[in-house]
Amino acid sequence: MAPSPEWFGGYEQQLDRLLTQKAELEEKIKALRTAILQRMADGQLEKFRSEQFTVSYMPARTALQFDSKAFREDHDDLYTAYCKPRERDAVLTIKRNNQEKGESEHTE
Repeated sequence: MAPSPEWFGGYEQQLDRLLTQKAELEEKIKALRTAILQRMADGQLEKFRSEQFTVSYMPARTALQFDSKAFREDHDDLYTAYCKPRERDAVLTIKRNNQEKGESEHTE
């Protein structure tokens, strides 16, 4: 028997507050990372080490990436021959419903 929806009320308030804080912190971290990246690119630094952090910079480049979808379409038998089952852990997905913008946020 499924529990009544009331059990989620306390969790909902905590999730809302923490996810808001997480989004704010992620934005601040992103801005800081962008500033560090720009400083390292301008100074042509590849690696910087402080007491707490080691920061490595690698300039943009082009790399080859295997297109498994195209390979499967062209060679399905060969693709299937190399596929193997894999156990996956249980996953909890929580979406933040935002009625105003119609957006959602996923967490695990």
